[in-house]
Amino acid sequence: MCIWSTLDLQSGYWQIKIAPEHRSKTAFITPGRRYQSRVMPFGLRNAPSTFQRMVNHVLKPVLGDCCECYLDDIVIYSNTPEEHYQDVEKVLTLLHKAKLTLKPEKCHFFQRQLEFLGYLVSEDGMRPQENKIRTVQDFPIPHRGKKIRQFLGLCSWHKAFIPQFSNITAPFYHLTKKQRWKWDLEEQRAFDQLKTCLTHVPVLA
Repeated sequence: MCIWSTLDLQSGYWQIKIAPEHRSKTAFITPGRRYQSRVMPFGLRNAPSTFQRMVNHVLKPVLGDCCECYLDDIVIYSNTPEEHYQDVEKVLTLLHKAKLTLKPEKCHFFQRQLEFLGYLVSEDGMRPQENKIRTVQDFPIPHRGKKIRQFLGLCSWHKAFIPQFSNITAPFYHLTKKQRWKWDLEEQRAFDQLKTCLTHVPVLA
């Protein structure tokens, strides 16, 4: 048995304060006024890595033991309800000490399965969420390079579930280059095969 809880940090980047001597680097001007950020704003090039580094530091005592995190998403996992209660308490205590706040409506506790980073995770393993699969299945036949790149991007997210992914998608790559568009039976078969594969995806342990 495996039990999961997921936590979501409130307003993400805004929980990191900017040192006063560096706030001027975020300044912008409007008519008659000048503003600068006191907390880390969205859009800074190094914001994601800075935020991830901060969360990793806060949760270091439990990372890889009963907890994993990706930016503002935190997942806690345990084998029994008793262990899970203790593990959740450990994580919440660390967040409290760091003065980090959570968004209650996006936190879920003591779940037998969860949605995390686009996957449905349970004690059996993980598989893509149904809405992600449906997006691929409903994708129309591409008619230009931009669309085939979009389709390949969607499918690549799930390539761990599709055996021989690179071989199946090989007919598409000439379409991503600036060449004359040519969609024949080979491309159509590969397009249909990818959709079929995602209809019968295995559960990865």
